[in-house]
Amino acid sequence: MAARANRKTHKLEYSPRGSSRRALEEVAVGQCRDFLIVVEDGDAAVQEDGGDLIEVTLEDVLVFASGASAIPAFGFRETIRFLHYDLNGIRWMFPEANTSVITLKLPIGHDYDGFCHLITSGIIQSPMFGVAQ
Repeated sequence: MAARANRKTHKLEYSPRGSSRRALEEVAVGQCRDFLIVVEDGDAAVQEDGGDLIEVTLEDVLVFASGASAIPAFGFRETIRFLHYDLNGIRWMFPEANTSVITLKLPIGHDYDGFCHLITSGIIQSPMFGVAQ
């Protein structure tokens, strides 16, 4: 049972190795990992137009990505995908999540500060419907 608990449960859907898309995706994964460390340290926040500073917690990230406010005993089997361009050739900016199948879509092609701002803003602006306790 312990070996099963240590098994990797997430799936990264990368583009083919050597492609420019893959390089951007690998940068986004690194940025996401660094962002989660910042969130864990309590340093992730975004400033609203009115000047209020809104902090983001690991629970906020979890609710955004999964719809759950706590990790279930058996964990998740999540998928991470990447947002390249929409049909009009415009780069997607904000992260997306599908809480039914637990899929997180990360924006790519931004510097680290821009990535953090977009992720934080996306989490704060997302509706909090269907949160499982």
